[in-house]
Amino acid sequence: MAYSEYDWSEGYAPEDEEITDEQKLEWFKESFIRDKENLLGEIMYARKHTAEEAKKDTRLPAAYYAVLDTLFEKLIAKIEDTCLFKELEDWWAYSYTIGSEGAALELQHFSSVDFDKEGRAGFTDVDSFFELIRIPCKLLTVDDYAKLYNVEQGTIRQWIRRGKIRTAKKYGNEWRIPELTALPGRGYSFGQYEWKDDLTDVPEQYEQFRRPAVATFDQSRKDPKVFHVSLSRKDEDLVSFEMDVKEREKLELFLIAHPMVKFISDIYASWG
Repeated sequence: MAYSEYDWSEGYAPEDEEITDEQKLEWFKESFIRDKENLLGEIMYARKHTAEEAKKDTRLPAAYYAVLDTLFEKLIAKIEDTCLFKELEDWWAYSYTIGSEGAALELQHFSSVDFDKEGRAGFTDVDSFFELIRIPCKLLTVDDYAKLYNVEQGTIRQWIRRGKIRTAKKYGNEWRIPELTALPGRGYSFGQYEWKDDLTDVPEQYEQFRRPAVATFDQSRKDPKVFHVSLSRKDEDLVSFEMDVKEREKLELFLIAHPMVKFISDIYASWG
């Protein structure tokens, strides 16, 4: 079967056909964002789709979508004014993100692409990247955030203490909240935190959290008062344990307040 007969639009090839490195590279070039025109087109489409979703969304307020749209607008304008490569070398692609950290554009290199036995494409980790554009999200005081979303200040502070607003940042004794932070919904939500260097000022009871890791928090389906916490590190076995409500809230507040810890919360992320 010739390569051109593969249905790459579905992201797979027949199981009985071995895909060569040249074919993988061609699939990569067709599937990922590798030029300015397609990059802008994808972001503009995402912006339009988001505006349509905003009209139907009854949970998030209009103020939230206004902030999100402004980030889209600024990212598009910045890309239009930026001189990007006319042609990328093999295995390089553009990636953009928009979230509580703001909007960003990266140039990323992928070491390879593999297909599983069902023919679905899967990717190795990005082995190098360069940030080309960064548009930070405005940080609000608790008072300003409360006014923007029409919520009491005391409620906002309680949400932070309970680990329901995880994007908050602490400066001295004051909290700052990224403008693009959604109001928390009912109940508990799955969450992940990441830090890439050894944490400083770690209390003795959290010593196992010092080294770089991704910490995952999830609520037990059998008992809502029990929370599963896991620590994932490269080339190491997953470490898991359980906590009650108070233990979980105290640990999450420590991670939220630590300047070296980032809550993984990107809203839009695109590689192709």
